[in-house]
Amino acid sequence: MGKEGSKRSARKAKSEEIAMLKELDAEAGDDATARAAAKLSAKPVIDNGATELFEKKLSKEEKKELAAKKKAEREARKAAAAGEAGSGDAEACAQAVPTTARAGKRAAETLADKVKREQALLDEELEAARIGAVRIRNAEGAFLGQLEAREFSMPNPGGGPDLLDKASYTLQR
Repeated sequence: MGKEGSKRSARKAKSEEIAMLKELDAEAGDDATARAAAKLSAKPVIDNGATELFEKKLSKEEKKELAAKKKAEREARKAAAAGEAGSGDAEACAQAVPTTARAGKRAAETLADKVKREQALLDEELEAARIGAVRIRNAEGAFLGQLEAREFSMPNPGGGPDLLDKASYTLQR
């Protein structure tokens, strides 16, 4: 009976130890999960730029308006500083800001007009070339010659030997 009792007590002690280890493992897992959650919710020590990454992008027009506004503010500060320094003409300073803003706006509009003019000119030239090509084709007929591609090689994008080496072809209608 002594032997059996000791086996039972040993088994019971072993099962209690296993239960204790399982409980500790569960707590350790919970602690690890809690640490991971805290790490995710806390602000990183090094800013990874997520705020800039998801920030709304400005269009060109908005950027130009912002730059014009900053320039107008800068001019106003300069004019105010010059007014305080000597002239004391506040009305002239107040009028200086709107004129510079309007002048910047006019310059931006003329640049846009210039681009539109150049684009229209290129479109006209392209249309004239297209019409000329149609007239030549009607007068002389379609091109019946040969197009040749003399020796060329095509390298292998994955490395290794070329896919084509010293290849050539002739296209004939």
